[in-house]
Amino acid sequence: MAEGDLALDLFFGGLGMTTNTLALRRSLRTQRQALSLTQQTRASQMCIEALKKFILTHQPTVKNIALYYPIQGEIDLLGLPKLIAQNFPSKINFFLPVLNHPKEPLSFGRYESLKDLKRNRLGILEPETSPLTPQQLDFVCVPLVAFDAERHRVGMGGGYYDRTFAFRAQSASTPFLMGIGYAFQEIPVFTPNPWDITMDGILTERGLYGSMSF
Repeated sequence: MAEGDLALDLFFGGLGMTTNTLALRRSLRTQRQALSLTQQTRASQMCIEALKKFILTHQPTVKNIALYYPIQGEIDLLGLPKLIAQNFPSKINFFLPVLNHPKEPLSFGRYESLKDLKRNRLGILEPETSPLTPQQLDFVCVPLVAFDAERHRVGMGGGYYDRTFAFRAQSASTPFLMGIGYAFQEIPVFTPNPWDITMDGILTERGLYGSMSF
């Protein structure tokens, strides 16, 4: 296990995850990291193209979009802002999550260039710009470790996205939450925890689970 993987396991493992859950996450992360660069790039490009069509179709509604900095072979969406800028003249803002205290929600800093990012305590790059609140976002791309056909998501185990978007459980309709992953990360339908936030859609290189109605 790489040093970075061990650090993540120790960090998230201290947040109440069971041995079986840790094993599932570790197994799927290992499979994801085993993908070739060509496979990762092809899947990422397919997801970027699908997201571009969605964003351009839903203008001017979708203006503030949260991506994520990819780690451990996650789908890489960081090429999306440049593609959008080439196809749509109006300003669309992109953001990346900023890690706060483990028990606090994420905040989201403006993303414009990789050179403007710094590493947080987990070694993940994040913006240093003034953060936006989750409620100000229109669309959020959420990384995942696993998902099921009912759009339940298994994340890294820290609960950051569930805490950050807990207000969505109180009848809030935005932001739209799109889980992003590979098709092989689908697992049998499971019963989520009461605090788990269901995604509005799940996007993989093979297509969409759920609705893209906004």
